[in-house]
Amino acid sequence: LAIVSTATWDNSLKKLSLAIGSTTAPGTQYTFSFTVKNSLTAQTSPLVSIWAENAGDCPDPIPIPKCTMDRTENRTMLPLLIDPPKFITKEVVQSSPFTTDVNTITVTLETNVAMKRPTKITFVGLMGSVTDDNVALKIDQPGTDVLENTAVWKKSTGTLVVTLLESGTILWAAGTKYTFNFKLQNPPAEQNAPFVAVSAKGASSSDTISPENMDTPGDNDDLLPLLIK
Repeated sequence: LAIVSTATWDNSLKKLSLAIGSTTAPGTQYTFSFTVKNSLTAQTSPLVSIWAENAGDCPDPIPIPKCTMDRTENRTMLPLLIDPPKFITKEVVQSSPFTTDVNTITVTLETNVAMKRPTKITFVGLMGSVTDDNVALKIDQPGTDVLENTAVWKKSTGTLVVTLLESGTILWAAGTKYTFNFKLQNPPAEQNAPFVAVSAKGASSSDTISPENMDTPGDNDDLLPLLIK
């Protein structure tokens, strides 16, 4: 049953006003939806109030007093809760923990926001590799094609910078896992695994993610990036 005849949005007051076009029955639930554009910045979910004017079918309609609407226990469904951009998945593993081996570093990333060029994703802390500086280190992307096929590697800081491909549309979708890998040569001596962090820098705050420490799944220490034995 379509009960709403018109809806008016006042952006300065953040208020939606509805005109009811048909009679509603007491004790009956009515459901409707509307669309708004989220804020560009993070925010907590605001309290939402509801009230009614000219309620009832008496000769002198009465108002329904303002009250706060009920809130779900599911945090992700709270109205207008805006999380900051972040990595949902940020995993990194290696193929070999042995000295002097060519080591394939595999990364799996997933974000809660969509991203597009000129976003750059930076990994910091890949310390110990003897691979020399390279402005065109090869990137392999099995099954995906969202990044340029080369990255910038800086040995002294253990930093790798990858860039999203040029495209007129969004290539990196929110909630999707992307996996890629690159090769570094292990050092000739043993070392503990360094802490590796990942960040993203886009054209605006909506696709910029502050540095976060990466995870290595499972209990196999040999998978820790640049753990050398």
